[in-house]
Amino acid sequence: MALSDFLRINLPYGMRKNDRDEWMFFNREYTSLGNSLNETIDEHSSYYCSYKGINKKLLEQLAEGRYKVNEKGEYICLWFYDDNTNPYQKGKIIPDLWNKYVKKLRLLSKLDRKI
Repeated sequence: MALSDFLRINLPYGMRKNDRDEWMFFNREYTSLGNSLNETIDEHSSYYCSYKGINKKLLEQLAEGRYKVNEKGEYICLWFYDDNTNPYQKGKIIPDLWNKYVKKLRLLSKLDRKI
């Protein structure tokens, strides 16, 4: 497996919210992280989870304008990068973009799960 495949499959590309205010992280293949069987994911599967600390400010930091909202104006899907800001381009890691992406992962790593 090439590095590009590893990053594409194993690292988060974005996140989406269901109607229970739970979030699921997905990769570049739009498959949930941890879903090694490529199962169909419904809106209430165990791949969704509630987190403390997810608020509008955090979502704006993560998305940087790459998001989708519902009719209430709530964030329901966002992407951490796009083709132009992809930290891995033309067979190599772009240091500035990689560092920016890792900062987003650090923000996410501080979230606690709601039980």
